[in-house]
Amino acid sequence: MSALYPSLTMQAGESLPSLVSRLSLLHRSQSTHVFSLDMGFRYQQIIDGNSTALSCLASLSGVPLSQITHNAIVRQGDHYSYRGEKFIKSSLRRRRSLFCPCCLQEDLGTSRLPWHASGRNAWLFHHTRVCLRHHVRLMEISLPGKIPEQDFPRRFMREMSDDPELLQRVEACSPTELEIYLDRRLEGERGPAWLDSLPFYAAWKACEIIGMVATRGRRAGLRGHSDQDSREAGAVGFAIAKEGHRGVQQFLHGLWTGTATAKRGYHKAHSAFGTLYLWLYAFRDNPDLDGVREPLLNFMAETAPVGPDDLLFDKPYVSERRTHSLLTAHRSSGIHPCRLRRVLRAAGVIGAETDALSDNAVTFSVATAAPVIDLLQNTVNRADAGALLGVDRFYARHLAESGIISPVPQHMEWDLREECYCVKTIEAMREKLLARAALVKETTEIQLSIAAAAMKANCSRSDIVKLVLDDQLRWVGRKANHLGIGSLVVDLTEVVAHVRSDADRDLTFWECVEALGAGPRVVHSLTRNGILPATHAANPRRTQPCMTIPMGALRSFKDQYISLHDVSRAHGRPMHLVRQDLLRHGINPALSSEIAGATYYLRSSFSDRP
Repeated sequence: MSALYPSLTMQAGESLPSLVSRLSLLHRSQSTHVFSLDMGFRYQQIIDGNSTALSCLASLSGVPLSQITHNAIVRQGDHYSYRGEKFIKSSLRRRRSLFCPCCLQEDLGTSRLPWHASGRNAWLFHHTRVCLRHHVRLMEISLPGKIPEQDFPRRFMREMSDDPELLQRVEACSPTELEIYLDRRLEGERGPAWLDSLPFYAAWKACEIIGMVATRGRRAGLRGHSDQDSREAGAVGFAIAKEGHRGVQQFLHGLWTGTATAKRGYHKAHSAFGTLYLWLYAFRDNPDLDGVREPLLNFMAETAPVGPDDLLFDKPYVSERRTHSLLTAHRSSGIHPCRLRRVLRAAGVIGAETDALSDNAVTFSVATAAPVIDLLQNTVNRADAGALLGVDRFYARHLAESGIISPVPQHMEWDLREECYCVKTIEAMREKLLARAALVKETTEIQLSIAAAAMKANCSRSDIVKLVLDDQLRWVGRKANHLGIGSLVVDLTEVVAHVRSDADRDLTFWECVEALGAGPRVVHSLTRNGILPATHAANPRRTQPCMTIPMGALRSFKDQYISLHDVSRAHGRPMHLVRQDLLRHGINPALSSEIAGATYYLRSSFSDRP
């Protein structure tokens, strides 16, 4: 029961200042402020939602306190709370009074009593421009005067007295999706997840700003727009925002790629996003807009070539770089942008569409490009690989041709233009070569460098290097005043034992001369007539090719034939007398001197003779 008689019932959605104003009109009070003081509270306390004043109003009017608090707009420091939603001061209309003519027609009926005209809370907020109940556009009270904006009944009745046909001018207007969403949200219903995660005023304003940029361009501006412009922009923005992060990211991507300087790569967040960025920057210290900034920050972190030292909204926003441009990759790696562009293009990291873009406009994922950049940073050409091993470029070529050092597999695939060798692999091989080497101050006659040992053992330098890498030599030394392979010292006897231990190895021409015990004319004749097979291969000591004879073929020849010279020496008689004796016994030469360069007999012919 009310303490004030007579009293009034509270309309659905009515604002508390409107209820107090109607009660003051009902009791013929001089003004709403005077009436409030007479009732024991101040009118501003009702406007601010003071709990003590609200309790007093409930007891005076007889309206349930729960209904009073449900419709109260409560001031909380620098913001307001209404039905559990957060608003800021600029969310409320302070200098304009709007109303729905259809709602007031229902309130007044035929009585036209001033205390029947009630103002609604929805009309106090900037986001409400249409009555969602009657689908008509809100009208504005244009009457100036000293009556407070919150004192709606008095302002409206004065307007009605000057314009009796005011309520007849109804303009139909359908609400937008954004207006329907905001109204339902105040009633406790849920909507798009991303918008629901934002404070009420932030969700509303974000939709309008996004829509304004989408419809009017990135330089649309924050002020000077009509209510209709804002409604249309809000509808467009809601269509984007209701898709959540995915929809906002697509919208930001369109702005980013659509800048006039996109091909040159000079655009930053403020030039790419325009009014949206300026609005977020103006409230950069407001945590309520963190949810709106998050898609933009994520987009910049994923799309723009930014690092930990870059700032957005005056704060660093990435802990590690996710995107590189050719320019930033060049600065961090030291690789020339032209080479980066060519190799990344061949590796499929960037596409053909980047050919017309400048270096700082070509962007790519750090993770995707990491293997390519790491390979380019850790590879050298053949000459530099030789320098790492401590040999000259000719020695390096010899090691490459022998397969001891191999270029990276991506050499042809990534269009590296020249053979590139992995620095880590070369350094690992160098460490392995030097791992077992004992430091020597003075060397003996048989302790030689690899180059000298190769000449003495009549083998290639790569053969000795392979022996060292495979740990086949029991002793390896190292000179203190040399580097790399050039510092290694090996035991000649060990090397000879390894390189000549294979019975099937090929002999050079002069080795064959020495092993056969005949002159070079004999070996020439035997090879020329095909009695001894011969091939031409690279000389291990010179760059020219040389003749080689398989040792197995030479041994087979010596097992099958014996020269007249060897028979004569075995019997201690002159060769012409031995030849005569053999002819008397019916033993003829198997190979004449015209064919073999010397007279040869089959060893089997002497099997029955002593």
